[in-house]
Amino acid sequence: QGKKVLILVLKNKGEAFDRAQKEGLEIMQHAYSDSFYRNLLVSSKPRCVLSHCSFSGAKIADSNNIPFVQVVHNLYIWTRTYPEIKKEIINSIPFTTAAIGVSKRVSEFFTEEYGMPRTRSLTILNGVDLGKFNFSRGKRISRRNSLQLSDSDFVLLVSASISYQKNYISLIRAFSLATRSCSNLRLLIVGKVYDKSLFRKIEELIIKENIKDKVSYLGNVENIQEYYFAADALIQASFYEGCSLSVLEALASSLPVISSEIAVTEEMKKFGKVISVESPVPLESLVMGSLEKRYPHFEHNLSRAIVQFASEPQAKREPTS
Repeated sequence: QGKKVLILVLKNKGEAFDRAQKEGLEIMQHAYSDSFYRNLLVSSKPRCVLSHCSFSGAKIADSNNIPFVQVVHNLYIWTRTYPEIKKEIINSIPFTTAAIGVSKRVSEFFTEEYGMPRTRSLTILNGVDLGKFNFSRGKRISRRNSLQLSDSDFVLLVSASISYQKNYISLIRAFSLATRSCSNLRLLIVGKVYDKSLFRKIEELIIKENIKDKVSYLGNVENIQEYYFAADALIQASFYEGCSLSVLEALASSLPVISSEIAVTEEMKKFGKVISVESPVPLESLVMGSLEKRYPHFEHNLSRAIVQFASEPQAKREPTS
């Protein structure tokens, strides 16, 4: 809307960097240093700095009378394992003009964990393009046919990166348990592989549980909305989430959600059917080491939620043929 935007990437370039360039956005990559950052602020004269998961340069921006706003997109539980980073975030708070959390839970976490004053904290929920996710019966039929899904298949969709945060091991075990009661269950997994070692463990577990014919990994797909249309429910087992875009996209697609409690927020529950299961680890005691442990009680409860929902007469969406 007439504003000039400069995007600064302080670490590695990725797919998003290339996409921004193709969109004609002004974007640059440079390792952080005080001198570089100070010179950039002097030359570009920004009216505001929006910092995404980065606290570098807060003091320099403040000294130049430039508002420094931290956009907090997740629950930064990893700083509990790395206290030196947590200390740097805390030290940046006096120079931070405001913190924007993508959910009330994130805003509260940032206040309690790092001491951000509530008077300088606000919440702006993540958003999705509602028009893009307006349910289409025709696209549901087409996508299910392309995946060779039958009308009798009850399809669960996972839309999440392959990382320990998403708790895939518990999810696969819960799904396997559920198939013993519901033989028509199918699981579709879409998402980028960030942890190749974890992906191999997932593949091995699927074979061990003898459910290879019921699980399909589809990669990092385009037209993600068609997979929401094709599914009968979204399933998540995350250890933590800020404001899950997958859940929001599913609800925008009129797709019910089965999820660990931490992956959904009270705001989300207003937008559609959400079945939540008590999270494997309470947020107050969650650390990075928690992510590689097994939680049989959670797996059992998630499995039971799948079976109960899949057995409801009105659970399945309209026929596909």
